[in-house]
Amino acid sequence: MSGEALPIISDVDFGLMYRAHQARAGARAKPPAFWDDRARDFDARQRARDSYFDAFIARMDFSGCDSLIDVGCGNGALAVALAPRLKTILGVDYSPAMLDLARRRAAEAGATNVTLAPRAWEDDWSDLPRCDIAVASRSTGVMDLEPALRKLDRQAKKRVYLTASVSGRIVNPALLDALGRPPAPKIDKPDYIYVVNLLYRMGRLAKVDFIARDRAEDSRADWAGFQRNVALFLGKLSEAEAERLRAWKQHNPEAPLFERDQAHWAFISWAT
Repeated sequence: MSGEALPIISDVDFGLMYRAHQARAGARAKPPAFWDDRARDFDARQRARDSYFDAFIARMDFSGCDSLIDVGCGNGALAVALAPRLKTILGVDYSPAMLDLARRRAAEAGATNVTLAPRAWEDDWSDLPRCDIAVASRSTGVMDLEPALRKLDRQAKKRVYLTASVSGRIVNPALLDALGRPPAPKIDKPDYIYVVNLLYRMGRLAKVDFIARDRAEDSRADWAGFQRNVALFLGKLSEAEAERLRAWKQHNPEAPLFERDQAHWAFISWAT
């Protein structure tokens, strides 16, 4: 490209690039009802596994910290696990059903220092307290990432911890075909590298680590479990779709839900 200046990193608007990537990957904003419909299965699936929360907490620094806000707290699993370490924890989520599960978990654990509030990433946070620590565990798959990161940064007095996807899942195209659903976009959704690049432009010194997913989706799961997983990731199935799925699974008992599953979460932290 003789005579033509190549772009450099300062020319790149990573916020704009992220939004364009989301559009090309076919991403759509998920309304609260999306997670309301999946809350019970999500909670059951999460209770059945894994070492993720231990790995998340082991990477945190609590020194000099008394308060924490958990953005996109979901069913409250992380907030409740952190309750013994802090004086106050505020969990926020936009799904009423998830908040109900979080209240139940907190009550079961006797975590009286955990409070909850309905709030989406796009909402006004001006009435929320700033806390020593802000966390966003697997909850940053928003349509516009830059303002979300800036809000998270402002909410934390000292430190921020989040996890974001590494690469992405690809749903088995044969399964989609069996259901009569359109094929998935060929472009992966944006992943953690956008978080790192946006923090660089924000002047934040991001630290990056990786948490392995210690339980991938099991293609040999019982029929009921497999059907629940399909509905969790693809949405509620019609009766006709459920029958087509059953017939396909009977003929393909080892076939997985995902052609490529996600192997890691990126654990990203920075000081404010």
